[in-house]
Amino acid sequence: MHINESITRIIISFAIIGLVAIISIFLSRKSSKKFPDYNFKLPFLLLSIGLCSKLFLHINLINAYHGHLNTILYTIIFFSIVKILDQLIKGKQKKSPATKVKIPKLIHDIILGLIYFVVFFSIMKMELGIDLAPILTTSAVVSMVLGLALQDTLTNFIAGVIIHIEKPFNLHNWVLISDVEGKVMEINWRTTKVLTFDNDFLVVTNSSILKNAIINYSYPTSNHVMIVNIGTSYSDPPNKVKEVILQTAGHTEYVLKNPKPSVRLIKYNDFSIDYEIRLWINNFAKKKIIENELLTSIWYAFERENIKIPFPVKEVYIRKDSDEQFADSKSDNEKHDCLELIRSVDFFADLDLEILQEISGIFQQKRYGKGEVLFEEGEEGDSFFIIRKGKVKVSFNNRKIAELHDGDFFGEMSLLTGKKRNATIKALEDSEFIIITKDSFSNILMKDIKIAERISKILADRKKADVRFETLAKKEKMIKSFVPRKESEDEKTILDKMKDFFNIE
Repeated sequence: MHINESITRIIISFAIIGLVAIISIFLSRKSSKKFPDYNFKLPFLLLSIGLCSKLFLHINLINAYHGHLNTILYTIIFFSIVKILDQLIKGKQKKSPATKVKIPKLIHDIILGLIYFVVFFSIMKMELGIDLAPILTTSAVVSMVLGLALQDTLTNFIAGVIIHIEKPFNLHNWVLISDVEGKVMEINWRTTKVLTFDNDFLVVTNSSILKNAIINYSYPTSNHVMIVNIGTSYSDPPNKVKEVILQTAGHTEYVLKNPKPSVRLIKYNDFSIDYEIRLWINNFAKKKIIENELLTSIWYAFERENIKIPFPVKEVYIRKDSDEQFADSKSDNEKHDCLELIRSVDFFADLDLEILQEISGIFQQKRYGKGEVLFEEGEEGDSFFIIRKGKVKVSFNNRKIAELHDGDFFGEMSLLTGKKRNATIKALEDSEFIIITKDSFSNILMKDIKIAERISKILADRKKADVRFETLAKKEKMIKSFVPRKESEDEKTILDKMKDFFNIE
C-alpha cells in the first residue's frame, strides 16, 4: 500500500506539473503577443519551475532541507510574479499614451527595488527565522563600510532623484551637457544618456549634471535662436552684406519667417568684418542641416554680389597703365555665348544685330547653388533670366509644374513691365544664369521707342502674356496655364505698361 500511494503521489505530481507548465506556456505566449516589446518567456519559465518544484515537494512530502528549499523556491516564485506584473503594467502604459500618470524610470526602479527587498527579507524571516533588520541597524562597521563604498553611487542616486523632481529636462529634450549638444534618451538612477549629433551616446553621471550649467533647447518652447558667424572683407559695405545675408536666410529651409532673421556687425578683425546671423528655428534636430544650407547659399550669394570672404593672406597689387587695361571685363567668348542665347529668346530674335550685340554687353553672369531659391511667387521683380548651364524647378502654389534647363528663360514680364513673379524658381543643381535687369536694359529702350514696340508686338502675338512663354509650354508639355487665366493683353496694353515701367514718353 505504501508503494502504491507513493506511485499515486508521483503520478498526481506530474499531472499537476504538466498542467501548470501548459498554463504557464499559454499565458507566456498570450502576454508576448499582446506586449511584443517585453520578454515574458524567462519570468514565466522561472515561475513554472518554482511552482512545479514546490508542488512536487509538497505532494510527495519531501521535508529534507525544507526551510532552505522553500526559501529558494519562494524567492523564485515571488520574484517572477513581481517581474511579470511589472512588465504587464509597463505594457499597458505604453499602449495607452493618454495615461496621465507617467512614472519616471528612476522612481520605477526604486519602487521595484524596495518590493524585491521586502519580499526577500520577508521570506528569509518566515522560512529561516533570520531577521536582518537588527544587524543592519546596529552594525556601525557595516554601515561605515557600505557608506564609503557606495558614496559616489548614493550621490548619483540622490542627484537622479533631484533631477526627476526639479525636471531641468525631460526625455527627448535637446540639451547642452558637458559642452556637448544632444538629445536626452534615458534618465536612470545613476546616469543620464544623451544621443549626440554624431549618433554617439554621451553617458553623464547625475551628480556632475547638477554641478554644471545645463542649457535646454526644448524648454520652455521648441523655438530657438541659432547663431551663425561669418566674416567679409573691409571693402564690402556692411549694409549691402546685411541685405544679402537676410535675403539668403529668408529663403533657407526650416528657418522661421516670424520672428524674422536678423544680422548685426559684431567685430572688426585683422582681416575681416565679422557678422552675427540670428535665425529662429523650431526643430533643433535640423540645426546642422540648416547651418550647412545657409552657409552654402551665402557663398553663392556673396560670389554673385562680389562680396569677399577673406582669409589671412598677402595681396600684391600691380598697377597697369590705362592703355593696357580692358575696357570691358567680359571676354569675347562670353559675349558670343551670350549673343547666341539672347538670339534664342523669341522677343529678342528679330531685333537688329547691333541691338543684340548691345544687349549682350549689359548682361550679368551669376551662379546659384543647388537648393537656392532665385525668387518666390508674388515677389517684386525687374530682371530676366536665361539658363546658361544648370537646371531649375518651377513651382506654383507649392506644386512643381516644370523643370527648365540650358537655354530656357523666365522672368521676361518682370523685366519689361515690372509684373510680380507668378511662380517660384529654385535651383536643382549648381547653375549659371545670364541676367538682364531693368536698369541696364532701360538705356537700350531709351535710344529707340521702336524696340519697345517690336517687343510688345511679339509678346502680344503669343496670346499668353499672363501665362507662360510658348516655347517652354511646347518643350515641357506642361500645364498650359499655371496662373489664373486672364484675357490676353493686346500689343498696345503691353506697350503702355513698358512705357510706364521704363518712364518712356
